[in-house]
Order: sequence, then C-alpha cells, then structure tokens
Amino acid sequence: MLRRAWSFLWGVWCTWLLACWTGSAWRRATDRVVVVGAGMAGATAAAELHAAGFHVSVVEARGRVGGRVYTNVDLGFPIELGAAFVHRPQYENPVLGLLDAHGVRHVEYDFAKGVYFDSDGGRYTDAERRWGKLMFDRIMYEDVMEAMEGAVEEEGPLWDESLWTTLNALESYHALPPRYRRLVDLFCFQYVVQELQADLDDVSAKEFDPIWAGTVTPHSTLPQYPYGTEYGARAAQHGVDLDTLPDEAEAAEVCSAGAGTLYPSPDRFVAGGYAGVVSGLLRGVSVALKTRVDAVRYRDHAAWILQLEEWLDDHALWGEPQFAAARHAVYSIAAVVEEAFLGGWAAGARAELTATDDGGAAAIPADRVILTLPIGVLKARRVIFDPPLPYALQDAIADLGVSAALKVAMCWQPEDVFWGDEQYHYFHAYPPGGDAAGTFGRGEFVEAVNLWTLRASPCLLFEVETAFAKALSARPLQDKVDSLLRAVRNIYPGAPPPTLGSVESDFASPYSDGGYVHFGVDTSAEHGEEFTYPVSRCLYWAGEHTVWEHYGNTHGAWLSGKRAAAQVMGSYHHTWLALATATVFTALTRPSKAA
Repeated sequence: MLRRAWSFLWGVWCTWLLACWTGSAWRRATDRVVVVGAGMAGATAAAELHAAGFHVSVVEARGRVGGRVYTNVDLGFPIELGAAFVHRPQYENPVLGLLDAHGVRHVEYDFAKGVYFDSDGGRYTDAERRWGKLMFDRIMYEDVMEAMEGAVEEEGPLWDESLWTTLNALESYHALPPRYRRLVDLFCFQYVVQELQADLDDVSAKEFDPIWAGTVTPHSTLPQYPYGTEYGARAAQHGVDLDTLPDEAEAAEVCSAGAGTLYPSPDRFVAGGYAGVVSGLLRGVSVALKTRVDAVRYRDHAAWILQLEEWLDDHALWGEPQFAAARHAVYSIAAVVEEAFLGGWAAGARAELTATDDGGAAAIPADRVILTLPIGVLKARRVIFDPPLPYALQDAIADLGVSAALKVAMCWQPEDVFWGDEQYHYFHAYPPGGDAAGTFGRGEFVEAVNLWTLRASPCLLFEVETAFAKALSARPLQDKVDSLLRAVRNIYPGAPPPTLGSVESDFASPYSDGGYVHFGVDTSAEHGEEFTYPVSRCLYWAGEHTVWEHYGNTHGAWLSGKRAAAQVMGSYHHTWLALATATVFTALTRPSKAA
C-alpha cells in the first residue's frame, strides 16, 4: 500500500518537474527582458542576452547610445567627452579587446609626459616635478598611513573620517614652502581627487586603508610601492633629497640614475569613437531612444518572504552590510520555493515600466528588467519604484556618493595652436596669488589633455572636478569657455579664443546627475555589493556603481553588464534545478519492496 502511494506521488512529482522544466524553457524563449540604459553596462547585458536567444529590448532616455561614454562629433571629428581612458592595460583590461574588436583606435597616455604650472603661471622645472612627486608619495604612503594606523589603534577598528581631515592634520604638508605645497596639491588633484572622483571632504579615509595601500589593486591608479617603503631611501635612488628643495643639478642625476619611473604605467587614451563600441554591442538589438523611464512597478514576493526580508534587514547582526550575501542567499531559497510551489511558471509579466517618449507616456511590460540607472539618478529619485526597493538597497543609495565632473573641449585652427607637445597640463584656475582655495586638491584645479599630440586634433580637452565642476556646470557653455580661457592665459599669455568651436560633457544632465560613484565616510564596498543581488527575481542591476572592485570606469560597467545577463539567464534554471535535486533525493529514499 505504501509503495503504491509512493508510486502515485512519484508520478505527480515527475509530471510537475517536467512542467516546470518545459515552462522554464518556454518562458526563456518568450519572456520580455527590458534593459534600461544604453551605456556600456546596458549594451553589454543586452548583447549577451541577444546572443543567447532572449527577447531583449533597450530603452534609453538620451537621443544617443553610450550613456557616460559620449563621443561628440559636432566639430567634424570625434571628441570623447565622457569615458576616454583604458586604465591599467598592463593587467589585460578587457576593454582593450573591445576597442580592437570594433576598430576603435587608442594611443599610449604616458603619465611622465606632462607639465605642471604654479598659480602665478610659472612652470615647474623637471627637478621640481620629480621632487614634488616623491614628496607627494611620501605624504600619501608614509605619513598618511602612520596617522591612520595611530587613529585605528586609539579609536578602534570602526574609526573613520574624511580623507581631507587626515591629510590636513599632517605637519609634513604644512611645513612645505607655499610654492611646493601648491605642487603637491596638483599631484593630489591628479592622483587622488580625479581617481576617487570626489572632494576629499566627502571621501572615507578608508580608501587608503593600510591593508590596500601600495598593493596592486584592480582599481587604484596610484603608483604602486610596498607599504612601509622608506621614502627617503627611495628618493635617494632618484638622486633626490626630500629634506632640501630641488635644483637643476639634481635633475641631471635623476636622468642618469636609472632608478625606475616615478609614475604609474601608461594608460591608453581612446583617440576617437569610444561610442562605436557601444553601438557595435547593440547591433541587432531593439533600442528605443528618447524614452525616459519614470516609474518601475514590479510584482513583489509573497507576504511571508517580505516579512522574512524585513526581519533579516532589521536584525542586529544579519542586517549589517557584510552579511548581504548570506541574506540574499536566504531570499533566493525562499523565492525558489515560492515560484516552484506557490507562483507557478505561467504567472504573467513581473514588471511594468512607465516610460515617456515623444508620443507621451506609455506602459512597457517586462518579465525581467536590468536597470543601469547611474547612481546620481537613483539618488535624485528620478525613477519611482512600486513597491519601494528593499531597505538595505535604499540605504546603500543614500549613503554612496556621486562625483561632479565637467569636460570642455576647446578647439583652434591648426595655425592657431599655441601650446607644446606635452600630453597633458595641470594648473591652477584661481587668480595669481589667490592661495585661498584650500589644500590637498580642494581648490580650482584643471587638467588639459593635449588632443593635438594624442590624435592630431587642434584641441585642448579640459577636465575639472568636485565643487569647481558644479559651479561651472551651472553656467552656459560660453561662460565655461571664458573661465577656462582666463586660466589658460595665466600660463600662456595672449592665447586666442577658440577659433574652431567648443563642446562640453553632459554629466550634469538629468540622465546622469553627476559622474561616478564614490564611498563616503562610514560607507564601504559592502554598500555597493547590495546592487549585485536581484530584487524579487525580476529587477537586476548593472553599472559602474555595482562593481566595487572597478567602480568609476568602463571596465566595471562592462563586467556588471555581463554579470546581470548571467543572472537573468540563471534565473530560468533555479526552480527546475531545485526540483530535480529534490527528485534525486526522493528516488534515493524510495520505499523498499518489503514496505
């Protein structure tokens, strides 16, 4: 009797398993996957899903593809006003392969081939530049680390403060003569502010945790030296004495010493057409431009799963960011149970997007949604979620920071080019003698990339960050040009206004609301990891802010797109794989003939 009952239940179970497997395969072919955003992350996810046979479409608020990869051709040739570099190519950055595959030219960008100017327009000599770079390295890698270790010993492992607070308390910095302090400021802007994409008041000092400092991390572009290096000895290898001011005699010694470079390994600069990579990835995929998503409504889990999530999020231990992976593992198991036994496999669309285009508002149904909304857009709450996102995700959005950046390309006729052949310039934008701009990169600093040398376009590509970028972004383009031109004339008197035209980036637009993510005080990588998990098995995340090891660059965006696509593909296997496992288990526990 027991054996007969078991055989009946076994038949029912196998029928249910076959239905789930068939339903999973059917849904994989017919479900609608919508990717929000046609940047690098969205294009990568869409390309992966399209190649796997999914019915995928992309909606993009801008009138172009690329997102923060912005190739502007208004002046008749391509200028990169968004992402423009491939960082750390020596570590086989996969973006290099993408550029080569799509025929996008890139050239070497050598950190040693730059020039630096003081606030009075005076150019720092080669000896001064080497001395200043070594002094900056000693301050950042020796003095800062010692100060942080002392603070952790005194305050405990949870200590944190802004990086600027730590830096500004260093006597070694304030003891420098003003001219060399301003040189160290320029290096701080180049290697810290631009790297972290944030004002140092807003950045956690843990960005320079001794555990990470000086190691070859995937993200850092700072020069890599072992932690604890004695910088006096290292400077001596370059013929430099950090206890005395530089002179030209030392420069000759440095050039013949052969002690190795003072700068990171060269990056690759995209010489034009970065957006061509995104266009190539989207070939064959349906893309709706000028379609802004205003709201996302999605079918949430059953009430018992929501109660489980709320309990775990509020738990004193499980609610901590470092337990995010464990929490989401529990959610996933519960979701599989719900879908297998409670929701079924033909329950209909899971989400609905409210989007606005030239024809007005419309509803877009979807079964899976990949959201590549920039962190600035999420923080500005430009998209409404119904029901609201989980608390842990809301907290992560609130705590993570977003950078302010601005790029302006000013172009001249070839006969009007007035600058040299150095690949880049770093200089102060505030008036001569105006030393009130603050310390350690808090002032008005400018980078000018020489497109004439790098790609034979008679242009300087200016980049400014943080508060200075915010102030300039609010002005018309001509005001931006006038402000930057005043700074240029401080180092190149008599420089003419751009005779070919000027173009600017769109980081401040409502479709970006800033540049890239950064970690503020009392935030950490775990906050970014909240985006690596789907919401209700129908909302998936991608974008540079969701890959903390490579945040702030296209490498991270590309990785996040591949991860999101893999998660969507895998979501169709979880239910029937769980049932198959249960089937094997029941077969092993089958009653014997004697029963």
